[in-house]
Amino acid sequence: MAHLTPVLLIPVYNDWASCSVLLEKLDENFLAASRTLTVVLINDDSPVPPPEEFARRSYRAIESISILHLRINLSHQRAIAVGLCHLVDSAQANPILIMDSDGEDTPADSIRLLDRFEELGGATAVFAQRTRRSENWSFRLGYFLYRTLHLILTGIPVQMGNFSIIAPSQAARLVLTSSLWNHYAAAALHHKLALFLLPTHRGHRYFGASSMNTVSLVTHGLSAISVFAERVVVRILIGVITAGVLLVLALLGVVTLRLFTQLPIPGWTSTVSGLLLLLLAQLATAAGVLVFFLLSSRGVASVIPLRDYKLFFSHLEQRGS
Repeated sequence: MAHLTPVLLIPVYNDWASCSVLLEKLDENFLAASRTLTVVLINDDSPVPPPEEFARRSYRAIESISILHLRINLSHQRAIAVGLCHLVDSAQANPILIMDSDGEDTPADSIRLLDRFEELGGATAVFAQRTRRSENWSFRLGYFLYRTLHLILTGIPVQMGNFSIIAPSQAARLVLTSSLWNHYAAAALHHKLALFLLPTHRGHRYFGASSMNTVSLVTHGLSAISVFAERVVVRILIGVITAGVLLVLALLGVVTLRLFTQLPIPGWTSTVSGLLLLLLAQLATAAGVLVFFLLSSRGVASVIPLRDYKLFFSHLEQRGS
C-alpha cells in the first residue's frame, strides 16, 4: 500500500532557527522512511520575520514549504485553528500532522504517529501521549497542579497536546466548533473525535528558551479548561449543592441538640446557627450565579473558526521545494 503524504502544520513565533533545524531533521527522517510530506508554517505575526534564506535549501522528502502569515499575534492555539481552517477551505485531502517548531516534538515520533494512523485505517486521529517530560522541576510542578485542577473541574485527565495527526474529515468537523478557537486538543476531546494515544517522550529544544512565561502557561491551561465550561459549571454546582446539604444537616443538628436533648450546650447556639444560615445564603447565591452563567452563555454568539479565520489571515508565501 502506498504511503500517505501528510500536510505538516507548524505554528511559529520568532523561532525560525529551531524551525530550520526541524525541517532538516524531518527531511532526513521522512527520506529514511521512504515517505514525503508538504509543510505549512504559520507565522504568528512574529516580530522577527523569517530570514530571506530560511527554507530555501533543496529538500528531498519535503515536496513544498509555504508560510501562512497572520495579521496579528493569536498565540499558539488560535494560530493552529487558522491553519486548520486554511487547509479545510483549500479542500486539503491529505492527513494533517500538527507539531511544534522548537524540537520538543521529535521528527522520529512524527513517523510513528503517521505509521499508527495508517494502521488504524486513516480515520482515527493519533495524538502523542507524553510519558516523560524534559522541562525543569518548577514547570513540572505547575503542570502537575494544572492536571490536577483539570481533572477535578472536568473529570477528564490531561494526556495529550498539539502533537498529532488527524484526518481531513476530522479537521472539517473541528473548524466548525468554537472550542477549537480556545484549545485544539481539548476541542478534539470535547467533540469526541475518534482518537488513539501513542506514548512518546518529549524532546529538547534546538535553540534558546521557550517564549511562554508563567502568565501564558496559566492562560493556556485555563483555555483548555474553558472548552469544558458547561461540564465545569455543572460539577461546581453539584459541589455547591452538596455543601448546602451538609450545612442544612449541621444546622438541624445544632437545633436538635438545643431543643430536644438535655446536653449542656453553651450559649453559642444562636451564633452558630446564624453563621450556618449566612453560609447557606452565600451558597444559594453562588448556585444562582452559576445557573445564570450557564444559561446565558448558551445564547452568546461564538467565534466559528471556519467562518471567521480570514479576518486574521494575511497572505500565503511559498518557500522551499
